[in-house]
Formats: sequence, C-alpha cells, structure tokens
Amino acid sequence: MTKAHASIRVNHIGWPEPEIWLELPAGTHVRLVRAGLCLLASQTELETPEDQHWTVHVETWAAGKGRVYLELLAKTDAEAGLLTLQRALAVLANVNDWIVREP
Repeated sequence: MTKAHASIRVNHIGWPEPEIWLELPAGTHVRLVRAGLCLLASQTELETPEDQHWTVHVETWAAGKGRVYLELLAKTDAEAGLLTLQRALAVLANVNDWIVREP
C-alpha cells in the first residue's frame, strides 16, 4: 500500500522544513519512487504562489521511500509551504496510480 503525508520537520540547522514523505510498496523500483516524487514536486511548483520564494527538492531512498521538501527563504513561510504541499498532495490523491506494474 502506498503512503504519503505532509508535515513540517526541523532540519539540521534548526529551520522548519515542510515535506511530503512517500512510501511505496516493498519491491517498488527506485525509478518509480523517483517518478512519483517528481510528480509531487512538479505539482508543488504549480501550486506555489508567485510571491513565494522557496525551492522544491526531491530525495529518494531505497526500499520505496523518499520525500519532497521545501527549502525556505524565511522561517515564517513554513505554514504556507505546508499548505502548498497539502494542495499538491490532494491533486495527486490516488498515489497508487503512479505505480506502473509490469506483467
């Protein structure tokens, strides 16, 4: 089963970091994980208001896991960033559709 959720974590320098964690079923090829994350990142860029100045990043790990996160220009943008990530996730709500199954 695919799992995805948006939250705010604190990064290694103490800044808030809005993120979406994505976990696909065990055995999912890393390319499919990366593709799902890139879809989320692309939708996040589309949902980002023009007056926001954060950058969108993707990290992929083995075992079907990865995240999309925002690098903020100002700490006060964390809540706006989280709302943007949540909107992106809502547009792509059925994350199971991202998985291409081979015969």
